[in-house]
Amino acid sequence: MPAPSKPVSKGQPGAVVRVDFTGTSTQNDFVPGEYLVRVKEVEQKISDSSNKPYLSFKFEVVSGDYEGRLLYINHSLQPQALFGLRKTLEACGIQIPQAVMDLNLKKLIGYQMIAVVDLEKYEGKTRAKIVDQKPIEDSPPEEPEGAVVSGPPDDPELDP
Repeated sequence: MPAPSKPVSKGQPGAVVRVDFTGTSTQNDFVPGEYLVRVKEVEQKISDSSNKPYLSFKFEVVSGDYEGRLLYINHSLQPQALFGLRKTLEACGIQIPQAVMDLNLKKLIGYQMIAVVDLEKYEGKTRAKIVDQKPIEDSPPEEPEGAVVSGPPDDPELDP
């Protein structure tokens, strides 16, 4: 029978791990505003409380200070609540018919939209919440930091 593993103590390799937290943040430090996001994952789930189906969307912020951070939104599949799912899909640029539609969840991956984010208290903690969705073309493009916008040199509107 092999001897039990010894616990690692101070001074042994692996006992001390150097971690650089520079530039890291917590989940609830989002600033309310608009974020360009892409669909990272969509799953159909069943609610624990109502035993009803819903879609769980995971979005990834694709630019700016929060690039790579995740945002979530759930949409009930109950007929009276489909307006929310419709809004998200249309914000992603998907045409929705006034008819029955088969929705391939895997093909939604990569679609982009503007997520309007606010902060809410949930179970005593502050968290980011998507409160509205907009198509990308509805939002004015943001200039990259440090970008200089200029027109033709002879444009009198741009002279200082």
